[in-house]
Amino acid sequence: MHRSPGVTASSMREISRARDLLEAFGRLRAGAYPWLLDSALISDCGRFSFAGADPYLVARGRGATLELECLRAARPGLEVGRREVAGDPLEIARALM
Repeated sequence: MHRSPGVTASSMREISRARDLLEAFGRLRAGAYPWLLDSALISDCGRFSFAGADPYLVARGRGATLELECLRAARPGLEVGRREVAGDPLEIARALM
């Protein structure tokens, strides 16, 4: 499989129990900026839960300003560092995708 320089591999797997989800997330917590989106049910894992760490780009919105922190130049047009961009944060995010 061909990967661009600086792009981290990703994987997906089905997890059927909340304990398995928490164990998997525990391993991700060693990375930078770990995150967990859990569509939780009271008794078990939600139908769809997502987790990750070590993003190449972090976006922080404040009003009409979006701060972009590029940790890895994972694709052309991205430079490592921080910059602020004014405008609709959702439109900026869409343009980055």
